[in-house]
Amino acid sequence: MPVARMNEQFQAMQRSSSIRQDRFERTYFDIDQVAQFAGIGNSAFDALSALDFDKYGEAITHQEGCSCGECMAGGAAKQSGDSPTFAPDLVPGDTTTGLTIAVGGSVDVAIDTVGDRDWYKVELTAGVTYTIQTSFDGSGTDAFLNLRNSTGTVVLASDDDSGNGVNSLISFTATTTGTHYIDAGTYNNETTGSYHLFVAAAAPAGDFVNGTISSTTTLAVAGTTNGNIDSSGDHDFYRIELVAGQTYVFRTAGISATDTSDTVLTLRDASGAQLGTNDDPGEAGFSAIRYTAATTGTYFLDVSGFGTTTGTFNLTAFVAQPLTLFTNDQIATQLTNTYWGGTSRRFNVTAQRLGFQAMERHCKPIHSRHISTRSAMLWA
Repeated sequence: MPVARMNEQFQAMQRSSSIRQDRFERTYFDIDQVAQFAGIGNSAFDALSALDFDKYGEAITHQEGCSCGECMAGGAAKQSGDSPTFAPDLVPGDTTTGLTIAVGGSVDVAIDTVGDRDWYKVELTAGVTYTIQTSFDGSGTDAFLNLRNSTGTVVLASDDDSGNGVNSLISFTATTTGTHYIDAGTYNNETTGSYHLFVAAAAPAGDFVNGTISSTTTLAVAGTTNGNIDSSGDHDFYRIELVAGQTYVFRTAGISATDTSDTVLTLRDASGAQLGTNDDPGEAGFSAIRYTAATTGTYFLDVSGFGTTTGTFNLTAFVAQPLTLFTNDQIATQLTNTYWGGTSRRFNVTAQRLGFQAMERHCKPIHSRHISTRSAMLWA
């Protein structure tokens, strides 16, 4: 269908609401908007809370960039995932850089121009294995990392996308003690963008993290740590301090390109009561939770294995970034051109063939069918 026609159909939607793309460039719409577009009232949809239950009955907390009706209804203030706004490039792309990244810490990388490379000093210890990794801040940037020696002349390791999605992940055992440089950019120096960069040391062997609220192991916001699920049923509790009203993203990931651990991440309050849990948000077997703190104080991130799973993991905590709101024209272009790589296409579907999984999950069956039928009639 032509862009103009698609844009015309979307005029019935509320321009002020949060229509967005996720890091995989899929487009999402507010469920209430679709209801109005299809000619039925908002009351046709079941209310969703910040904590929902999936079809298996597991409580889940909506992850970074969640698109459910409840999160979308809150607008940009309830969303996370867009790239932060950065000042002009102040990070040199050579050994003159004065910027550092601590083991157990992170920096926000901004690739301001095509070909930009940002270098960060990091102090490593001989014989210790480190995980050097990027994660999405919502922009979906295709990161590329080089780890360089103390003079910056030798590339010791490099990686494009061994992490989640197009994120980079380097697992490196240092052979010398001292300064190394992380050279951060994008794949083939082709694009601009932003992402989180963090460094974690290998976790000590054995079960060193208590699995109750008596745990004294801490994780700072903007911090990272590596851990072990040592045995079936093992739980590792990380104490973290959150601020009321602030939205956070907590993630597990691998510590190497071959790590296939299947984690379950649970957020608990100071008493140990569960606030939300997540198994797999679509990133291999790892977990993610997006949460807006109700009170200021101590919380716990409880990492365990799915079923009888054991293995290693990396855990990070970041302040969530607001999402970009897209116009109707941008939505129409995404649906007809951008998603397909630039070739304009129409939706060759019928009412019988079109299925909306999100609607089937969150809406009453009769309303899901009604919306699907109306949408198919308009988009086919």
